[in-house]
Amino acid sequence: MSFFARLGAARAQRQAEREEQRASFLLVDGDAVATKGWPHLDVSDRRQATINYLATQSSTFEVPAFLVLSTDIDPAAPTSREVEVEMVATRALALERMVERAASVGAGNIAVTDEIDVVRGVEHHGGRVISTGNWLDTLLLP
Repeated sequence: MSFFARLGAARAQRQAEREEQRASFLLVDGDAVATKGWPHLDVSDRRQATINYLATQSSTFEVPAFLVLSTDIDPAAPTSREVEVEMVATRALALERMVERAASVGAGNIAVTDEIDVVRGVEHHGGRVISTGNWLDTLLLP
């Protein structure tokens, strides 16, 4: 095999590896991200800011996004055409729902959470986890 053929094969291999590592779904612990990212806003406004930000990230990286929120924190249900928003009764159910969604999506999902049970569940189903602080620090512009 010639040098250029080997070089082409190596490039194709690296491209395939990058595609494999690319997220296929973004799961977000909505209330945790909203509270950490926009603490100066009231609950409704910080949830909407989270949805707006997540919609931008979802569009930019071409990855569908799922945001789970609990009605025990605020019963108002924000809406979005770009982000799938699910409201559940309690914070505990919100965390369970993230793990259920990770199981249904399988490998390729990225979860944004600090909750250890969600981290374990997502990793068990082949997903990756980013802490809420790291995700906001990395992606949120000042």
